[in-house]
Order: sequence, then C-alpha cells, then structure tokens
Amino acid sequence: MDSRDKRTRRMAIWTITVFATVFSVIMAVFWLFFWPTTGDRLEAISLSLGSGAPIFLVVGFLCLATYFGYHMFISRKK
Repeated sequence: MDSRDKRTRRMAIWTITVFATVFSVIMAVFWLFFWPTTGDRLEAISLSLGSGAPIFLVVGFLCLATYFGYHMFISRKK
C-alpha cells in the first residue's frame, strides 16, 4: 500500500472521529438543556437535533473540506 493511501485513510479516520465527537458533545449538551423542560426523551432528542442541525452541517462541511483538501494536497505532492 502506498504511503499516500495510508495518510489519506488516516485523515479520513480523523475527520470522522472529529465529527462524531462534536456531534455527541453537542447532542448531549442540547439534550441536557431540553430534557428538564420537556420531560419527554424523544421530544428532547428531536429538539436537540433541530437546534444542533446548523452546527452539524458546518462541522460536517469543514470535515469534508479538510479531507478533500488534504487528499488534493497529497495527490499533487509527488
């Protein structure tokens, strides 16, 4: 396996890990904020997803841009 493939795969793992970490932390914070006011777990999850959607989209876009930017950088560098 080529060294570039290993580095690209490692970057993919890192970006997925960063997105999953941000997603879980934001969901936990919003869920802890909404659950006492609603009293219903599913409604709190729904409100958390709705409130965190812009954050998730921005972080997802940044992770994808980082991955593809790194992939292009590694591909160009020979």
